[in-house]
Amino acid sequence: MTTLSVGQITICGSPGLAVRGVHAAVTAAVGAPGNAAPAGATPATILVRADHDTPTAADAATLADHRAAGEVVLVVCGAAGDDDAALGSWLLAGADAAISFSCEEMTLIGAVASLTRGDEGLPTSRRAELLGAAHRRAEERADARQRLDRLSPREARVLEGLVAGRTAPEMADEDIVSTSTIRSQLRAVLRKLDVPSALAAAALARDAGWDGSSGADELRAPTADPPHADH
Repeated sequence: MTTLSVGQITICGSPGLAVRGVHAAVTAAVGAPGNAAPAGATPATILVRADHDTPTAADAATLADHRAAGEVVLVVCGAAGDDDAALGSWLLAGADAAISFSCEEMTLIGAVASLTRGDEGLPTSRRAELLGAAHRRAEERADARQRLDRLSPREARVLEGLVAGRTAPEMADEDIVSTSTIRSQLRAVLRKLDVPSALAAAALARDAGWDGSSGADELRAPTADPPHADH
C-alpha cells in the first residue's frame, strides 16, 4: 500500500500510480486560495481503491480503524462515475464521502476542499441519493439470492456453466449426461429465477455475487464410502 500526505491529509491505498495521481490533485486543491485547513481541522484520510468498485471486508475494517481514530474518510474508488449504488456502498461501509477515480479532477478537488474546511465532503442531498441507490441494490441482491437458493444442486451446476459461458452440449459432455437433460435443467433454472433467458440468468447470478457454491460444490464433493455393516 502506498501512503503519501499533504498537511493533515493522508492519501493511501492502491495501485501506487493512482495514489500518486490523487496526491497531485490534493496538493493543488490544498494550495488553492480559501482551501487551507482551518485551525483544529479534523485529520482526513483519502483511501484510494482504484482497482475495485465496492468495498471488501478488509476495506470496511480499514474504514472502521480510520473512523475510530477520529478521521474523516474520502474514498476514491474504481466504480463508474454514474454507479451511485457502488459509490453508496462505500458510505454504508463507513466512508464520509466516495467518488469515482474516473471523475473529473475538479470533482476530486472540490471534495478535498470540502473536507479540509471541515465539511462532510458530499452535499446532504447527494449523500442521500448514494445511500438510497446502495440500499436498493442490496435489496435487489437479497431478492436474487432468495431465488438462487431455490435451485437444486444440479440446477446450480447448470447455472454455473452459464456464468462461465459454457454451452449445453459442453455441460452435457462434462457431466456425462444428455444435452436434453441439460436443457431440461436449464428450463427449470429460468423458471425458478423468473428470468426469460440464459443470458438473463447468468446476469442475475453475477449481479448477486453468486459463485455457484450453493449447489455445484455438493456435486463435486467426494462421496464417502458407506460404513460397512457388521455381520
